[in-house]
Amino acid sequence: MDLFSAVRVSSKAQQNSAINGKCGVILGISPTAEGNWYAVSIDDQSWMVFESELQDTGSKAAPDDIYPPPRAGSEFVP
Repeated sequence: MDLFSAVRVSSKAQQNSAINGKCGVILGISPTAEGNWYAVSIDDQSWMVFESELQDTGSKAAPDDIYPPPRAGSEFVP
């Protein structure tokens, strides 16, 4: 699994009961001593889930579907 992989949550953890069985997209990966920790976007919210609690669906989201390019006139200016 890598960035933008579509995944399904399969977790018995109490803190993940609201998202168990739902599909989302991986937006970040953090290695830890216990294994990779994934930031998964589900229903427009980010959740942190361990790799062992995710099933790869075999498909990927297009980065532009997650982070659309800026429209003309809306460029970020620091």
